[in-house]
Amino acid sequence: LKLIKTKYSFYHHTCMADQCTMDTAPTGLVGRVACKNATNSADCVYAEVLHCQQCDTTFEYDRLHGVPALLDTAHVRNGVAGQCEEFSRLGHGVFVSLGFEARYVYDFTDHVWIELRIPAKTGQWIHADPSEGIFDNPKMYEAGWGKKLTVILAISPEEIEHVTARYTDNYPATVQRRGFSEDLLYKVISQANQRLRYELPLQRFGQEHKSSWDDPLQGVAAMVHFAS
Repeated sequence: LKLIKTKYSFYHHTCMADQCTMDTAPTGLVGRVACKNATNSADCVYAEVLHCQQCDTTFEYDRLHGVPALLDTAHVRNGVAGQCEEFSRLGHGVFVSLGFEARYVYDFTDHVWIELRIPAKTGQWIHADPSEGIFDNPKMYEAGWGKKLTVILAISPEEIEHVTARYTDNYPATVQRRGFSEDLLYKVISQANQRLRYELPLQRFGQEHKSSWDDPLQGVAAMVHFAS
């Protein structure tokens, strides 16, 4: 986690246009377009067209989702991986390639990180934040950042789990802030999990379905990029 944090940098909505020397200049969103340089749709979902306010030029900033493309930002984008979503995708891919079982965690007050099950299959899920280079400090958002948490969900292809209580010392306050009942929340999660169970194929292109700890995410390519 610390290596990801030090090797890659966070995108702070500043100018990245080649012809602009003011790389700390603020930008404004003009719109979204298809990616120009993505080799496949998994690498880049779309590009943001951003306007550099001080040097009066525009540039395209790819929102990368593919793990190899995110790893490659160390060489092609001065290490600017993206924001918490991209850092979490990068961390998820690296840890799965190392043989860990990993899942995404989505905070409804605007943050994303991951959890790792240690040991795989039988262990507990443990907080890991690639954006911050932090491991096993789940109360950091409430105690350190001052977040007013509402709902936090852990998400994998097989299951959605309500994990808010793990990240707060005042769970009743999160219930009050979210504006809907516990019964409704658990009902919606149960419906979503039921759909996952019925819709997730038992076999995928002739291969048995594998969970993240069985299926390295382009592991060799990812680790070659990460180690370089």
